Amino acid sequence: MRGLLVLAAAACAMAQQPIPPPEEPATARKPEARSGARDPGRPVLRRGGPAKERRVEEGPVARPQENPAYRVLDVDAEGRAVAAPEGPQLPPEEELLERARAIALEYIDRLPNFLVEQHVYRYKGEGLRPQWKKQDELQVEVMYIDRKEDYGAVRRNGRLLRKGGPEETGTWSTGEFGTYLLMVLGASPVPKFTPREQREEIGGMRAVVYDFTAHTVPGNWEIRIGGTAQPPFQGRIWVDEESARVIRIEMDTRQLPPTYAVDKVELTIDYGWVEIAGQKHFMPVRSDNLSCYRESVTCTRNETFFRNYRRFGVESQVLQVESEITFDGEDPKKSKTTPPSLDPKKPE
Repeated sequence: MRGLLVLAAAACAMAQQPIPPPEEPATARKPEARSGARDPGRPVLRRGGPAKERRVEEGPVARPQENPAYRVLDVDAEGRAVAAPEGPQLPPEEELLERARAIALEYIDRLPNFLVEQHVYRYKGEGLRPQWKKQDELQVEVMYIDRKEDYGAVRRNGRLLRKGGPEETGTWSTGEFGTYLLMVLGASPVPKFTPREQREEIGGMRAVVYDFTAHTVPGNWEIRIGGTAQPPFQGRIWVDEESARVIRIEMDTRQLPPTYAVDKVELTIDYGWVEIAGQKHFMPVRSDNLSCYRESVTCTRNETFFRNYRRFGVESQVLQVESEITFDGEDPKKSKTTPPSLDPKKPE
């Protein structure tokens, strides 16, 4: 089956002495709506067929949890507190979560213009414990410019696509560059977060793990397989104790319509430090998407790696040509140059 899976903050007087007006409560910054022909809007996981035009819909953005007993800490770009709390302090896990939320709400505004190679390996499996069989692989040049994503130099199994985008080749997702992060930590109403007692270490970073459940119906996770579904979701996030940055997001859908083509969609995104033009940025480095068809034991999986981050500028070039150099007496079909296998399980 082919489809489209979106795989995307009164005055009065007394005794002639004015009473100063109360201070307005701090509000979280509302992310600006992104625009552009290639702006993904909601995080998207798509499968097959021509991409349909999507509208970017503005919606309410959650405020950090408000409590008159405390105020949210101001943090710098690295998540360190730059102002002392007034009054009673939050429990450590709640304070860390508020720091993570403040960073997430500013994440997209701090992203530079960049290029990155997106390598996608698509698999299909059968059974409760699928033996994944590779279907194909994609290599795409992602251009992130002024909060817009665009795709070029799309190669499928090493061959350059002459027309069409990656979404027309099969399952494809958008939203890894901050949209999922905002959807979890900037959702309205705020999901319920429950910290786990045990800490975990990921990539040398000690993390607090929070389970969360989003009660919003419909949700902001848009899935398209034949029709469109916006189910509520649940999952976990891993937050670095030192920097308050989200290291990993795991999500899965809840209550997909009983007549919908799939009954399960899962997502994982891993973040890490990368260098762009001599500066370090916390960016997605890997993602995994899984979807399983209803009344079936068939599942599909996309494993994605983000490689070779670099600054987008006048010195950058995105080549979309395929070498077809031939010599006298040589078969042109054999002279085409193709890159080695991108499967991480095979040597290049």
